[in-house]
Amino acid sequence: MEKIIEIKNVEKYYGTKTNVVKALDNVSLSINEGDFVAIMGPSGGGKSTLLNCMSTIDTVSSGDVLINDKSIVNMNKKEIDNVRKKDIGFIFQDFSLIDTLNAYDNIALSLTLASKKVDEKAIKEMSNLLGISDQLNKFSDELSGGQKQRVAAARALIKEPKVLFADEPTGALDSKSSRDLLDKFVTVNKELNTSIVMVTHDLLSASYANEVVFLKDGKVYNKIQRLEGESKQEFQKRINELFVLICEEA
Repeated sequence: MEKIIEIKNVEKYYGTKTNVVKALDNVSLSINEGDFVAIMGPSGGGKSTLLNCMSTIDTVSSGDVLINDKSIVNMNKKEIDNVRKKDIGFIFQDFSLIDTLNAYDNIALSLTLASKKVDEKAIKEMSNLLGISDQLNKFSDELSGGQKQRVAAARALIKEPKVLFADEPTGALDSKSSRDLLDKFVTVNKELNTSIVMVTHDLLSASYANEVVFLKDGKVYNKIQRLEGESKQEFQKRINELFVLICEEA
């Protein structure tokens, strides 16, 4: 399988010379095309920092990050913008929809920003895939939390990114909305072969992934893969056992 993301010896520091915090400590990781990876770990372990560094939201202090075999570390602003337009989509925990636009226009805006033609048929197909085709004329204050998050997912996916980044995408959702969104993630992953990298603290959410990477103190502590034929419940049990162990040692 082709590598879609490669992280090489990445370190990330915050703070001042007299008060330096090492958020990422020599992290190396590869994510292949079509992978669905969850990143877990104790609070402060570096999960969101890693996601932000690999998705161009933040920069690394040292090391390298490659997306589609291209290093993003030394890219200029124009080159980074092109990567964001063509290669990646991002789903924020707080949805980040534009309140003055309806759901359809929020999704269409992603195509405009990516310098692509607004394709009404494609928007409807993506909306059908995510179960929001009957919500396209509604504004944010008319949508439930689950519907907002699926609009945000459609906005990220409509431009057909090679990889979708999601930061705690179910954090603001109830259990049913969470399961609905995660089911859609699985569908998108399988049908569109979109790689998904998701930060989560939720065991159920992690069990939808094919691989779980555990971070602790800014380092990759361990990682496990779903076994062939293993159910989500069985995988969740193994995730929980390792997560409890990590937290006990934290």
